[in-house]
Formats: sequence, C-alpha cells, structure tokens
Amino acid sequence: MAQSNYLYNKILEHLVGNRTFENTNTFYVALSFNVNGQAILEPSGSGYARVAVANNSSNWSSNTDGIVKNLTDISFAESTDSWGTETIKSIAIYDALTEGNLLYTGSLPTNMQKIIQNAVVVVIPTGSIEFGKVAE
Repeated sequence: MAQSNYLYNKILEHLVGNRTFENTNTFYVALSFNVNGQAILEPSGSGYARVAVANNSSNWSSNTDGIVKNLTDISFAESTDSWGTETIKSIAIYDALTEGNLLYTGSLPTNMQKIIQNAVVVVIPTGSIEFGKVAE
C-alpha cells in the first residue's frame, strides 16, 4: 500500500521538529471503486461503512523488514442492496469513520475485486493488507 501525501508530510514535519504527530488509536478501512493512485471513490448507502480496526498488536503485526500486516480478517457489514455497477478495486486506510485523513491506499488483488450485489459481506483476509516501507 502506498503512503498518502498527508501522512508523508506529517512524519517529515515531525522528524525535523516542526510539528508533533499524534498516532491514531483506530484505523478505518475503506473500499474504493478507483485504482491505487486515483482519488478514493467509496460506495455510499446500502449498508456500506468503513470498518474500524483498533491500532494495536492484536490487529496489526510487528514491523518485519519495514512491513506491517493485518492479523485479523476485516469484515464489512453485509450489503443491503447493490453498491452499484462498478467493481471494488482498492482499499484505503483513514484516521476517521467519515471524511478524515487518508493514510494509505492500495489495490486489491484481482481475485478480491468484485461488483457488490445485495447480501454480500466483503472480507479482507488476514495478511492481505501490507503497508510500511517505500520501495528503495
């Protein structure tokens, strides 16, 4: 997953002593119709909401070679109707349930991309979210 400009700038400002950086206690995982690198376009209505995941060692792995992974499945609420005709292609991590600051974004593996119809539960399996180190 790619780090957002917001997060990059906050960390940089913190490192050079220009600002303090408060870590969030909860991450909010979102789904998006757009691919990584485009503006996030989340579904709306029909049972969709970001999923709150506590930022702790039960839900996120220790840093291994600069990478952190989810240690639990992340399940979205069951859709109460179709989420549209577009395919869910990526995920994003925010610091708030609605609006908020984008922290990370990344494409879903092709086998996880799908159009969401009525009565579907989207599950992001354990280990599927990886974020951290920027490629050298």
